[in-house]
This record gives sequence, C-alpha cells and structure tokens, in this order.
Amino acid sequence: MKHFLIVLCSFISGARAFAAQDFKATHCEIFIDKVAGKQEGYHGAFGSILDTEVFLKINLYKTGPIRKVVFYSNRKTVDNSGNVKTETGFREVLLSSYFGAPDYFTINLGDLENHWWDRSDLEDRVEHEGAFYVELLDGVRLWLNPAESYGSHFLFDEGTNATLYAQGQIYTGSDGYIYGAARLHHLEDVKQTADYNTYWNPSHCR
Repeated sequence: MKHFLIVLCSFISGARAFAAQDFKATHCEIFIDKVAGKQEGYHGAFGSILDTEVFLKINLYKTGPIRKVVFYSNRKTVDNSGNVKTETGFREVLLSSYFGAPDYFTINLGDLENHWWDRSDLEDRVEHEGAFYVELLDGVRLWLNPAESYGSHFLFDEGTNATLYAQGQIYTGSDGYIYGAARLHHLEDVKQTADYNTYWNPSHCR
C-alpha cells in the first residue's frame, strides 16, 4: 500500500494534491469488463474505421452508492508521422451510465488509428493515458490501475486496436450482415476482459 500511495501521489498532478480518501481498488470494486471496437465506417479498399469503447463494471455491493465514475487522463492527437499535435493534460473525464445502468459505465475513446489513405485529411488519431476511479458519496475515491509491472496508467492507442483485431472483438451494432473487420453483431457478443487480457483486467474480475 505504501508503494501505491507514492505512485498515486506522483500520478495526481499539482492541481489535485493527494488526499487521504484515495485508495486502490483491490477487490474488484471497479474493473474494465469489456473493451470493444465499434465499426463506424468501412473503406472497401483500405479497411475499417473503429471507435474504441471501454466498459467499466462497478460492484455496488462492495462500494455502496457512488457519485461518479471518472477517467483521469491525458488525451493526445497524433498525426500520421507520429507527431503529437495536441494534448489536454491530465483532467477528469466522466463516464456515462450504459443505458441508465447504476453499475455499468462506458467511455468512447474515438479512432485510435492512423489511416494511410487519410494523409490529406486533417483528422489525426487519438490516444489516451490515464487511470479510472469511482467516487463514493463520502468522497472516497477507489482507483483502477494496471498491474504494477505496467506502471500506474492505462494506455489506449493503436496497440489497443491491434489487440481487438487479433481477438476479433469488433462489432457492427447492427442486425445486418457482418462486413469489414467486424466479427460480431452486438456488444453483448464481445468477450469479457477476464477471459483473455490481464493488462486491462489483472485480477480477472467479473
């Protein structure tokens, strides 16, 4: 715990001093349940355009009522040459309840890939670095980080999509035919991270 507090102190920037109500979630109070690529577009010659979505599960039996779920993160835009064009700095991004569920939250991270046919485009790929927390009604914040061997931040970038492609975790959100990179129709078909990915879900929480 002492080591984690030191890491967390360094993670939270000067605008947010470390406080006694920050703790690491160690008993599956909060975890990444699914990471999915939603196919939002398709170029017949060059491939699919994906929005990467992250879904967090909150165990309300362990947390009690919650106030908010946050991705404390830095968002960068990166051009086709790998140059960082913009970044926000670390800030709080609220997750949305998934169809009103009190214990299931989601965030859309956008297009994490550069597409070489877009070289004349002004659109750059996006990457995100950060950690999640759930804030309880009494102000306690329970933090979700990767396993210590990976550091204190999750990184969602082109490598994230490479994992989703390799695992076939891309869906169309449609009752129609499967096309492009999509292998699934609905989010319900996407595998839980507990079944295959210890970076996103080190404790295999369900």
